[in-house]
Amino acid sequence: PVIFAPSLLLQLLLAKITGHPHPQQQSIAHLSKMLVYKCMFTDDELMSDSYKIKDIVDEDGEVVPGLFGVESKIVAVGGGDIDIGCGNAFGGDDDAGGDDGVEKENNIISESAGFGLTEMPFNSKAEFKAFLKDYVRKVRSEMKSNGVPQEEIKQMMNEAPIFVKYLLSQYSELQFYVGRSMDPEGTMIFARFYGEDLTPTFVYIKAGLKQEKF
Repeated sequence: PVIFAPSLLLQLLLAKITGHPHPQQQSIAHLSKMLVYKCMFTDDELMSDSYKIKDIVDEDGEVVPGLFGVESKIVAVGGGDIDIGCGNAFGGDDDAGGDDGVEKENNIISESAGFGLTEMPFNSKAEFKAFLKDYVRKVRSEMKSNGVPQEEIKQMMNEAPIFVKYLLSQYSELQFYVGRSMDPEGTMIFARFYGEDLTPTFVYIKAGLKQEKF
């Protein structure tokens, strides 16, 4: 539960009476509306809008429809704390506790700091192609079962050949991950190093994700 100081309670009450939201109310409302992206088949949580989401572009600088990417970073975990790169912005002491029990993990792969992803490689490009073909078919079927408007299904099917072609062209550069259920039939996430990046960008197929607000 959130505990407010008496003066803050009075401010919140005044805000309710006047109809002008207090900054604290706006902050709480924002936190309660975090958007989480889940696999439509396994219900695994795979991403949220607390991460910076961007378009994926091909070698010609064109946006690849049907995909989005998230740049990852290495964070310190363990020792009871997770350092997401804010230093002592929350009142922590840079020297307190040293590095005892602290490990460095990718903030998307990590079980504690991320989404608990597990690498699950393919044996060949042909196997990957077969997976994508079957996956698009399953997504289409699931969208129909869930009553998704026909226009959205048609859009996904128009985008599918483009993002499938792009992913196949990147096969040798990709690492393949699944969510916590480790179900190979679920949505797969693709990690790739772009340019001089020291950490990979994780690539998602939009249509295979469902959105929930918390």
